Amino acid sequence: MLTVLWESERIAVVDKPAGLPVIPRRNPAPGETCLRDVVRAVTGGPVFVVHRIDAGTSGTVLFAKDADAHRSLCLAFERHVIRKYYVCVAAGCPPAEGAIHTPLRPARRGKMQPAAPGEPGLPSETRFRVLEQGGGYALVAAFPLTGRQHQIRVHFRSVGFPIAGDPLYASGAAKAFPRLLLHQHAVKFPLPGATEWRTVTAPIPADFTACLARAGLPPDSRRVPACLQAFITDIEEIPTANESAS
Repeated sequence: MLTVLWESERIAVVDKPAGLPVIPRRNPAPGETCLRDVVRAVTGGPVFVVHRIDAGTSGTVLFAKDADAHRSLCLAFERHVIRKYYVCVAAGCPPAEGAIHTPLRPARRGKMQPAAPGEPGLPSETRFRVLEQGGGYALVAAFPLTGRQHQIRVHFRSVGFPIAGDPLYASGAAKAFPRLLLHQHAVKFPLPGATEWRTVTAPIPADFTACLARAGLPPDSRRVPACLQAFITDIEEIPTANESAS
């Protein structure tokens, strides 16, 4: 059953489960559906896809219910004013916090890769902070200032800390988890036609939490919610690229 996290006459924010694509795959399995069609059935009306997250990623996804709201939200994404906050499990022991600035470029078979020195690439930046460190893995909060395809996944692999369960960019034991351990915890967006902003959060799902013990991380740490909120509060002080230019 799909959870609608927040809904108005013009917008719906839902909690996407891992494994469900936002739009139909190129070669869907027999009987396979997509999030867009599920949201249409649940809301009982037309919906417009505003953005996508990878099929293996869980968490908040925005849908517009009319063409004007769709244009407004898509423009906000293009201007990089919508903020998305993630939680992930990274293999290894990353530093307590930091930023990854590696430019990215398309690779074969729908993948992305870091651009080599002197090679053209898309400017990309990911801020992160470790929430818990355990037996060879870390629970990490991440904020992509830019929204490149697979950005968090490629950035973390590029510095030696691939996301656990990643079928494309992890290997060995780090790959052998039942799902990609990447969850979009929150999204902050402007309401179309208004000056008000809305932040909607999706709790860390049970299938994600079940993998934490396997990674040597506490599945019910009481400090994680407060640390995650502190990270979000600190990130709110960072202007987006559009805000910096204004």
